[in-house]
Amino acid sequence: MPGPNPLQLLEQAERLIAPVNGEPTDVDLRRALSNAYYAIFHAVCAAGADRFVGADRQSTNLYSLAYRSLEHRTLANVCREASKQSPPDKYKPCLPAGGLSDELINLAALVPVLQQKRHQADYDPMFAPDRADVEVALREARTALDGFQASNAEQREAFLGILFFQPR
Repeated sequence: MPGPNPLQLLEQAERLIAPVNGEPTDVDLRRALSNAYYAIFHAVCAAGADRFVGADRQSTNLYSLAYRSLEHRTLANVCREASKQSPPDKYKPCLPAGGLSDELINLAALVPVLQQKRHQADYDPMFAPDRADVEVALREARTALDGFQASNAEQREAFLGILFFQPR
């Protein structure tokens, strides 16, 4: 997989907060929280580029272009809308009958939450991360990532389609 490996990001985060010689530092907790979000972000970027350019073309400029085309704000906004009980009308023609699966709705609901936590961890000097909260974020990210990877191809393609090619 090109770019940062999502599972390795989560594993690194877990190592950062593991009690080895006392409690993790503020910086460790902040980095771990940021990694929780980035694991999902990079998994979605890679999945979209794999689907729409081809996993066999990972070394091409076109693949890189697709991978890097997803913006953080777009990801959060689309996920906010896609996770609603009733997604916007503009998404409905792009979604499978019955809408998105529970796994994809779970991922979509988690993305804006993790993105906000990442913003706090990366930019707010007054933010005081709590280890228990970081552990929860990492568990939720891993569960969402597992659900995303286990979702069926039609569901994943629909989700990626509305992310990479926003309906109007």
